[in-house]
Parts: sequence; C-alpha cells; structure tokens
Amino acid sequence: MFQGYDDPSGEELKELVNQYERLIQDYKSPFFDVEQYEQIIDFYLQNDQVDKACEVVDIALAQYPFATGLLLQQAHIKIYDNHLDDAIEIAERIILLEPYNPDSYVVMGNAYDEMGQYGLAIAQYEKALEMDSEKDEIYLYMAYSYENSDNYEQAIHVLQLALGHNPHNHQVMGELAFCCGFIAETASIERFLEQFIDQHPYEFMAWHCLGVVAINREDYDKALYCFDYATIINEQYIPAHLNMGNIYVLREEFYLAIDSFKKILELSPDDIFALCYLANCYRFLDNTRKSRELYKKALKVDSGFSLAWHGMGVTYQLDDNHKMAIEYIKKAIDIDKDDHSFWHSLGQSYHMEGHLDEAYEAFQRSLDLDAQNPEYVRSFAIYLLDCDMEKDAKGLVGDCLEENPANPDLHLLMAGIMLNQGMEHEAVFHLVESKDLNENAWDSFKDLFPHHHNHPLVCEIFNL
Repeated sequence: MFQGYDDPSGEELKELVNQYERLIQDYKSPFFDVEQYEQIIDFYLQNDQVDKACEVVDIALAQYPFATGLLLQQAHIKIYDNHLDDAIEIAERIILLEPYNPDSYVVMGNAYDEMGQYGLAIAQYEKALEMDSEKDEIYLYMAYSYENSDNYEQAIHVLQLALGHNPHNHQVMGELAFCCGFIAETASIERFLEQFIDQHPYEFMAWHCLGVVAINREDYDKALYCFDYATIINEQYIPAHLNMGNIYVLREEFYLAIDSFKKILELSPDDIFALCYLANCYRFLDNTRKSRELYKKALKVDSGFSLAWHGMGVTYQLDDNHKMAIEYIKKAIDIDKDDHSFWHSLGQSYHMEGHLDEAYEAFQRSLDLDAQNPEYVRSFAIYLLDCDMEKDAKGLVGDCLEENPANPDLHLLMAGIMLNQGMEHEAVFHLVESKDLNENAWDSFKDLFPHHHNHPLVCEIFNL
C-alpha cells in the first residue's frame, strides 16, 4: 500500500521522529518543513503505526494545505482505512493543484480497484502512463486490476510491457509467473520468456518463471532445468528450490526432494512449508518417526498450522494407531473446518476404529466439500459396503464414474458390487476397464472382494 516512499533509515530520521514525539508529549505545537513531515509520516507507515501517521498528516496539512506530497500520503491512508470516496476526492484535489502529477491518477486507480471498479481503475493508470517515466510500476498496478477481473491474458500482456521498461523488476516477473497458472495456452509466454532470457541470461526470476510455465504443461524435465539455473544464479532463491522439491515428489524421487527441502531449511530454518514438505517425504518413505519429528518442529514454529496437525495424524494412521490419529486430525479440523482432506482422513480413522456414525459424518462432510473426488468416493463406498449399504455404495460409485470414467479403483468397486448382485455381464465390463487402466488391478480387487477372487470370470479376465 505504501510503496513508492523511500525506506526511512539512519540516526537523523530517528532523531527527527523523537523530536516530533517530544513536542507532542509536551503539548507543544510541532512545526517542520514539508519534507520532514513526509519523512515522519513515512516512518510511521513503514512501522505499521497508521494512526500516528494519520495524526501527523492532519497536523502537517493544517500548516501546508496545498502540499501535494502530504495529500498523496493522506490519500494512501484513506485507501488503507477503506475510506475510498475520500481518497478519490483527495486525488481530484491534487489533480487541480498539479494536473500532470501521475501519482494522483495512480492513487485514484488504487481506490477504484479496491471498489471493484476495475475498468475505471485501468483508465486512471492509463492516464498516469502518459506522464510517468517509471511505467513498470504503473503497468504492475494495471495488471492487478486485470487479475482482479479474472482477465489474466491481459494482465500478462501489461506485465510483458512492464518488463520492456524495466527487465530487472522482480515483482513484475513474480506476478507474471503467478498469472501463468491461470491460462491454458502458454506457448506465446514461453517464447517471450526464452527471448527475454537470451537478452538477460542472469535474471534468475525469468528462469523461475519459465520453469513455472513448463510445470503448467507438465514438462517436468524442462521445469527442473529452469529451476536449477535459477538456483545457480541465485542460490538463496527459495521458490525455485521449493518447486524442484515438489516436482521430485510428483515423480516419487523422494530422496532428491529431501535434498531440495533441506536446502531451503539451510537458508530459512523455520520455513514451515519446507518443514512439512520434508516431513511428507519421510512419511512417503514410511519413516514415520522422522516425519513426526519434523511436523512437531513445524508446530513449534506455528501451533496454528493445520497441515502439520493433519500430517501428524496421517503418520499415526500409517502406524495403525487410529486413536492417536483421530486426536491430531481433529486439531487440524478445529483450525480449518473446510479442508476436505482432513475430513476424509478423519473418516478413515473412525472407520478403522469402528466409530461408524462418526465415520459416516466425516466421509459425508468430505464429499460435501469435494463432491467428485474419486479417492473420497472410494473410501466412503468401502465404508458403506462394510455397513451393508450396498445400494448406496453403488449409487455413489456410479455417479462418480460418470465424471471419472478412467478411474480404475471405481471400476473395481463397481465390478465387485455387480458380482455381489449377480450382474456378471455388467461386472465383466468394469473388470476389463480396471485391468486396462491399471496393471495391478488384481491385487486391489482381491483385497476389496476376497470372496470373489476365485470367481471364474475374475480368473479369466485376470489370466489367473
């Protein structure tokens, strides 16, 4: 909100602020020049003391009512306090005093953006562009408005223009990477980034952005190449290490992922996401002791981090200690009641503990939040079969299959239900589909329906 002001520092500034505060404490009227007032206001804004900044603005404007710098600071504070009409009125006053001051149009654009009037906001930024040499910052504001109106293609376009004016603006490049996750066609942005890198090969953010684009089209080899280059240029750039680790997890290369997350922790020992992602890796490797140790460390950093509580619960599920799992997962749900994965995990542990009513409620809640998740449908259907609610299980699986026709686990469930009901012809279709989709389907089927594993149709289809 208060970008654009110089970051105040030094003993002279501290002494200036102390001098102002002594005058106020002694009930004396302060009097400084305009620049000094701006520095004092800026100090309070940078230290999140908005109320004090507002007091200084009022005192300063009483002495210098036509100082546009002070008026701009007042307008920024009005936006921060959500007094948007007041901010626009102040901006209009500045325009009367200084018609060619681009900052007044930027402030007005900020206010309209906060109001949700994105077209008006963009129009103000366009006016500012006509008279400001620092166009990259204005293009960035314009991109925010396009993003807020879900026009990510146009946001990308203006961010590219921003980089044309300042190729070293890392905030712009970071925003470009963010926008790329919302568009389907990325060929043009990929060409732009490759040309940009040809001209600026040591811009690590550009390499990172190109890696993000590669992830969006699932070219993980290229993404790793780009992220690796980003970390070579800037070894301390954590997002590149994080993305590398996540790709390794997707590829189930957990030891390589562990190396990436450990590098993050060398740079930032209390990075809570790195701690949890590292814990996840050890969990995938069935090292639940090491995993729990890391989740506990994450909770020491932030006891309100729901993912760490849930992760702890999952480690106890892996150890078949569902009583402990329930306690930890419930803590995660207390923090975030709308995370569907938490409710699914809770349902699984309640089911294993024989708390059938609680399991039903948890499974139903997970599907209320994520209705067509095949994994959740599978767990709920298995629960329903255990509770002799085969008709409900069949309906649930059938509905989900319509949305997920290539899911082998759902076909297996439907095949078993069909065999239970003597519908062998229909069962054959689902058995064949499951086999075609998953070469290990037989192992899953015999675990789900052991009473059917010797059925002649099953033996024939799986070549037993």
